[in-house]
Amino acid sequence: MQQLNQKIVQKNWLIRFFCLKGEGLKYPERIDKIIHRVLESLKIEDKLKDYAVIQKWPEIVGENIARHTRATGIDDANLYVMVDNPVWKAQLFLMKGNILKKINETGVQLRDIKFTIGKLKENL
Repeated sequence: MQQLNQKIVQKNWLIRFFCLKGEGLKYPERIDKIIHRVLESLKIEDKLKDYAVIQKWPEIVGENIARHTRATGIDDANLYVMVDNPVWKAQLFLMKGNILKKINETGVQLRDIKFTIGKLKENL
């Protein structure tokens, strides 16, 4: 009898957990829809696209530029790039429009690229 009660409690908990908000226990929702809604609310897809831009930075800008730069992050539609010296920073500032265009073609919409001078880590 105790096992039966445990199963009923477990079943009721699962039904409550997977039901649509405000719909009561009448309309359970499929788990794939719940997962999709959660991922959508966390904007995981956008974050994965952002991460892909950072990973593909050498492909986007080319090997020569990539040797002197590292894409370090994206925040609020701005890409942050570390540059190893002021000369490259000035050159990249002039190329910013073309680089943004290439990035936006990948499906990630950025407003700006922020360049900062710093020491690059070798194996990123």
